[in-house]
Amino acid sequence: MQFNYHRNMHAVELKFQASAPGNADEVHNAITTFTAALVRNDNLVQNSLISDQSLTWTVHGIAPGPDALKESYWNKYIHDAAAGLSAVSVNGPDVRYLGVIPETGSVCECEKTEALLLFTTFMQLEPPLRCMECNGIFPTYYLPPSASGEPVGLRSWASNYQACDMLQMNCSVGERFGTRQLSNLHSELTRSGLAVCAMIRGMTGLPVYYYLLRPSGRSRAAEMRRNCPNCGGTWTLEVPLHGLFDCRCDKCHLLSNIAWNIR
Repeated sequence: MQFNYHRNMHAVELKFQASAPGNADEVHNAITTFTAALVRNDNLVQNSLISDQSLTWTVHGIAPGPDALKESYWNKYIHDAAAGLSAVSVNGPDVRYLGVIPETGSVCECEKTEALLLFTTFMQLEPPLRCMECNGIFPTYYLPPSASGEPVGLRSWASNYQACDMLQMNCSVGERFGTRQLSNLHSELTRSGLAVCAMIRGMTGLPVYYYLLRPSGRSRAAEMRRNCPNCGGTWTLEVPLHGLFDCRCDKCHLLSNIAWNIR
């Protein structure tokens, strides 16, 4: 599965400065808590590496865009973690952007986002929420604050989805289980994903589409006659959306593809 990515994810360096020698464990824990809060909110992507050089601590990571670490995009957990840095006399972070990451996606820059798409793969570094119009990343920090301060379930769903996608791609241990989770409307993975879609729809007022994998089929003619598995309505598109999604149901907010074995 390939998207046409622009190269806009950024490698970043965050520097923290301890004001005086102290408890290295406390400093390390405070920095780890702060960066973990950034990761949960998609201000940083992937795990980060912390290195200690006397009083200076350095974190390397990936940010979805050049504005991802602005304080205006921090949630309450990041602010709380920043207070934890101050409590152990650590200043920062001072942020330096090191350059773009090849073959990664760009952040949505649409003037008005009309609909969202929940999708990821085992290869994907980017956050799993995208703009339906431009296919750009729609990171968590773009979402309105939830009651808990975080979109509970989004990161867990993405981790589970990528694990199932890896199982079906490896074609050995757990392949049938992984494929069923990705393709069946009533699987545990799909149910949790649809719950995340409903949660984000409640936060934004926007429709949030969910992708159902179609791994195999009998013939192209049969695939073209296939209807939405939820409402039974016609959903085959004349032109695939973003070169990947051949099927779209605007009533059920579901997407799919012509079976990969005959596409």
